[in-house]
Order: sequence, then structure tokens, then C-alpha cells
Amino acid sequence: MLGRFCRETEGSVAVIAGSRIYRAHTEREMRFQSLIEEQFPKLHIVGLREGHDDRDENYRHTLALLDQTKDLVGIYNVGGSSDGIPRALRERDCGDKVVFIGHGLSTDTRRLLLDGTMDAVINSDPDLVITAALAASSPAQPDRSGNGLSVAPLKMDIFLRENLPSR
Repeated sequence: MLGRFCRETEGSVAVIAGSRIYRAHTEREMRFQSLIEEQFPKLHIVGLREGHDDRDENYRHTLALLDQTKDLVGIYNVGGSSDGIPRALRERDCGDKVVFIGHGLSTDTRRLLLDGTMDAVINSDPDLVITAALAASSPAQPDRSGNGLSVAPLKMDIFLRENLPSR
């Protein structure tokens, strides 16, 4: 999605994660890297920064990326605390030049989508993820129909400014 949204077909893209200790962050980073290399060979990943899901650390990383990478065209935040990244983008007047995608629809990311600083939010329902994990790890207990536990399929939503649900 970041590659498709980039206004430039060549340049550098960066990944900011909470921590490589988190399996989900590592898997997102690896999949992102493989898709960029495969589908957007003129975009170059400039490396992973660990922001530890801290807005101020993400802000400092973004400022450093902007200073060190003059051809930066995109940032993918695989973790949380996304609001530090657009603060740096606005400070350096790059919000309309750098595509910014992150995870988790929240009050902050909703505001960032609405003001145009964030281009997309990938969202999942944490309650449904926890329910599915508990169901998968517990012994199968038949439901009333005699089948195993029934859990709704996990889904991912992609939110843009144009399709934000009402609160």
C-alpha cells in the first residue's frame, strides 16, 4: 500500500517498529520488505528504527530519517504511538511529500487521517484477536451444534480519510 501511495516512483522508505522482540512487528517488517523489493524495486528501504511505541522516540527517529535521507518518500510504522512521526513531518514541512502508514485506529490516528498527515491506518479488532487466541489455545469444547468452538474470522480494515467510520 505504501508503494502504491508514494507520489514518487523512486526514493527511500523507512520502517519504524515498537521492537523487533515483538513477533508481529518483525513479521510486518519482513513482509513489507519482501513486497517492496518485489513490486517496487526503485524504492529502497533505509533500515528499521525501533521506537519502542514511544511518541517522542518515534519523533526523534523521524527527524533523523528526514535529515539523513533526502529522498525519503514513505514511512511505515509497524508499531504504535504514531503521533510522533507526523509531528516531525509537519515540523520539517514534509507531510505532503512523505506517505505515512501505520496501525491501530485510535483518537490520534483518526485525527491524523482527517488532517491528511497520515495516509492510511491498518486496523484489527484486538478483542477479536484475543478471543481467537484463547479459543485456539483452549481444549475444543463443542458448541450447541456439536461442532468445535466458533470464532468469527479475523479481519483487517484499512482506513483512509475518506472511509473513516463515525465514532
